[in-house]
Amino acid sequence: MAKKSNTLLRVMGILLILSSLVGLLLGLVWYSDAADFADSSEYSTMLAAEGIDISQVANALLVCAVGALIGLIAGIFGVIFASKPNKTVLCLILGVLALALTVVGLILSSMGGGSEIVNSVFFIVTGCAVPALYILGALAGKSKSTA
Repeated sequence: MAKKSNTLLRVMGILLILSSLVGLLLGLVWYSDAADFADSSEYSTMLAAEGIDISQVANALLVCAVGALIGLIAGIFGVIFASKPNKTVLCLILGVLALALTVVGLILSSMGGGSEIVNSVFFIVTGCAVPALYILGALAGKSKSTA
């Protein structure tokens, strides 16, 4: 008898892979821009006026990059382990880490100022929806392995 695949985990794994790749690419672009602007006196003056240090920008980029990398790994494991219910515990752990780092990244970016509340709500919903649904898929797979 063929094993039944966890469709939610597989689909959310694919979406997590895509969103993580976009996050990594944007992180690289933003990092290169921040490195270029770090030497610019205008940019430094603008950051100082907002009360932001360049190290805060670098830390936020680092958290976002690590979160995107964990999301990418979680997505790959979700696609691979969607038909293996006994392996979904790893997917659950990676999903929780991806969601936690997404929330931390959103908090750090909102502390940076300059973002409107509409954009913040949009990014909170879209940024947290995929990892949250991925966690639900992993939980469904975990419950299948214990049943």
